[in-house]
Amino acid sequence: MNLDDLHRDFAEHIEMETRDNIERGMTPEEARAAALRKFGNVGRITEQTYEVWHRGWLDRLRQDLRYAIRTLRRQPAFAAVAILTLALGIGMNTAVFSVVNAVLLRPLPYPDADRLTWVTTYNERIKMEAVAGPDYFDWQQQATSFEAMAHYGYGNMSLAVDGESDQLGLATVGDGFFAVTGARPAIGRVFGPADRMTIVLTHRLFLRRFHGDPNVVGKTVTLNGDQYTICGVLPEDYRFALPLDFPGQDVRTIEAYVPSQITAANQVRGRAMVIVNVVARLKRGVPIERARAEIETIEAKIAAAHQDGFYPYLKVRVEPMQDKVVGGSRRALLVLLAAVGFVLLIACGNMANLLLARAGARQREIAIRAAIGAGRGRMIGQLLIEGAVLALAGGAAGLAVVRLAFAGIVKLGAQAVPRLADASIDARVLGFTLLLSLATGVLFGFGPAISLSRANLGGMLKDGGRTASTGVSGLRIRRVLMAAELALSVVLLTGAGLMIRSFWRMNEHPAGFQPERLLTMKIGLSGREYRDRSARVEYCDRLVARLRGLAGLRAAGVGNAIGGGFVQAEGVQFPPNQGPRTSLHAVSQGYCPAIGMRLVRGRWLTDFEPSDVVMVNEAFVRAVYQTADPLGRHISLPSGSHPGQFDTATIVGVVADLKYAKPDEEPAPETYVPIRYAPFLGGFNVMALVEGKAVSMAGPLRQAVAELDRTQPVYDVETVEQALADSVAPRRFNLLLLAVFAAAALALAVIGVYGVMSYAVAQRSQEIGVRMALGAQRGAVVRMVVGQAAGVAVCGIAAGVVAAFELTKIMKSLLYGVQPTDPATFAAVCGILLGAALLAGIVPALRAARVDPVVALRYE
Repeated sequence: MNLDDLHRDFAEHIEMETRDNIERGMTPEEARAAALRKFGNVGRITEQTYEVWHRGWLDRLRQDLRYAIRTLRRQPAFAAVAILTLALGIGMNTAVFSVVNAVLLRPLPYPDADRLTWVTTYNERIKMEAVAGPDYFDWQQQATSFEAMAHYGYGNMSLAVDGESDQLGLATVGDGFFAVTGARPAIGRVFGPADRMTIVLTHRLFLRRFHGDPNVVGKTVTLNGDQYTICGVLPEDYRFALPLDFPGQDVRTIEAYVPSQITAANQVRGRAMVIVNVVARLKRGVPIERARAEIETIEAKIAAAHQDGFYPYLKVRVEPMQDKVVGGSRRALLVLLAAVGFVLLIACGNMANLLLARAGARQREIAIRAAIGAGRGRMIGQLLIEGAVLALAGGAAGLAVVRLAFAGIVKLGAQAVPRLADASIDARVLGFTLLLSLATGVLFGFGPAISLSRANLGGMLKDGGRTASTGVSGLRIRRVLMAAELALSVVLLTGAGLMIRSFWRMNEHPAGFQPERLLTMKIGLSGREYRDRSARVEYCDRLVARLRGLAGLRAAGVGNAIGGGFVQAEGVQFPPNQGPRTSLHAVSQGYCPAIGMRLVRGRWLTDFEPSDVVMVNEAFVRAVYQTADPLGRHISLPSGSHPGQFDTATIVGVVADLKYAKPDEEPAPETYVPIRYAPFLGGFNVMALVEGKAVSMAGPLRQAVAELDRTQPVYDVETVEQALADSVAPRRFNLLLLAVFAAAALALAVIGVYGVMSYAVAQRSQEIGVRMALGAQRGAVVRMVVGQAAGVAVCGIAAGVVAAFELTKIMKSLLYGVQPTDPATFAAVCGILLGAALLAGIVPALRAARVDPVVALRYE
């Protein structure tokens, strides 16, 4: 039975009751009225009866959806503003969630990724994770918690194919690595325990250097002067997704794999042992806590047998591999997710204000619907459906915007966030957007619905909708929402302000340091002809001489970081392995002046020093000598020719501290030695200070290197300014996103203030007219309206300052040189928001001052 049948049945019953009433002596009109009174609200009874027999809620939902869509189509301006506001809030949340999904939620691209673990030891003295080769083999032989364990290392190597050379990132992996990571070759095979001089290519290198030739297996290539045979090619979807953050190893992408040469037999504890990274797969059902306890037990036995080394300072770390890969990005992403959630809450506040204003205009409509039988529940449901329709439309619009901007987001954060390249709008992101849209619709639609449900509907009908149910109470709610929006904006703007100040502090440059004019490039210097140290020194001498002859260069030199260790200084006593640590740099004459270092005392290094001499920075002097003069004093440096021993050198110069590599770290003790006396000499960096634009000299510098030896590839050619920007890419990514969120929050908050004050002026137009008729001046009216806006703004900003004071503390690890409670940032944010709120209130105030008292009184 459908609704038409029910209506006919009720009509027949009413007709029968009417006839019975006429037979009782009533007039036809009285009989009809009595019959209707007896049956009550026929429409409501019909719907209730229908619900007993059918799923009436589906019909109601369909009706409400059609009505909501028709209503919004009749008010396109309102619908457009609402949808754009929601698109902004929901779209930003979708974008951030897609990043969180790719980085934190999606498992690593390996089989049973949840069982992959990072196993290492952390040296508390040198603040570094590393595993000694002998320790790894002890773990592998004795640990029973793991199904498999493998080691790997990585670095840049020169690859020569058919006479052409370039630099690539290469992983050196131990037995079982491919089994642990689930690698299956697309062509050929992966190497096994018996293989030595073999290489496995990634699909990317396979296409880039071998043009996808399937006959590549068996071909010979040259790696750093040695011959390797290609044994296989990995599939396109196999990627190296393990940590690549070992100090001194600047590798961004792994393009090939070779077998490790280290074994349990050739690893002896001491200076000759190899440092490795360890990945392991837990056995099924084994908790990571048990594995950690087992490795700690094994390491304790090793430490007990070698108490005179570095073992007393080691601490075992066993953690899920995904946690290690994500690293410090987790906190930053959660902060961004919370920040973008605040933007959505502000957008919801604006939507609630819009709907409250719209509800005031629809009071007569709501009263008429109630008079003809619509219950309060039905009306609340209708309003919530309208909110859901708006939210879904806003979500769809936001999703479309995110799709367009997604490539830019990935490109912007590719170097800043691990695994961001894997981000996509998948089913999980779409589901999140749908749920968020529905929740948003309920959130901003709930307040207006409740406000109307408490209204005096009879009074609305009698007064023609002019006695706003949303009058005083509604205006109070809107002011509370406005204050809440401003409070949330304070939190976001404060976070963004702190990040901006941090970024500004870390990029402060002293006079003489011109990173935009500094061109840097790297040379691996590999091959059999350069294995002798004297050949490397000769190459550096010839290259420096050639660079000095180039027109357009103000200064040039070569250098590189070649290690570090604890300081042994003449006349200063430190406990063994407990003194300050220094990093060691080998440099040519002109390298330090080219960078922009400033000589504080003493002299610069030259290329042909008569004896072992060094130059140190101010941080070194503070750490070792405090206020004493270091010139002429002797320090000991690790010996390159006698492992375990030290060479003595004399300090001849002191340079000012300079952040030329990592601007987000404080200057550390540094030591500089002439490149020909360096204890180790491998690849190096070229630094060239250019007269004009740095990029203009990239070609001539490449040509100068090629003329010396075309087999030595040049890579990472960039300005120091770009290198510094890359080194702080995570901070820049966080700053840009947080700044965008804060700007959106500020814009939405200003719109909210304007909307609330405009509504207040409209509600009080008669009152303002009376005031002006009684002699109130226009200036007094303006001050009254602006004062009300200022009062609400001050309350909201004060609440926001309290919230920001606590919430910004979680950002401490993301800041540099700035405290989370920095008073200057808080003061600036409060001033900006208060000024914006006052400006937003001036337009309604001026409108109020132009109210014509005669028109206002006549309307009343």
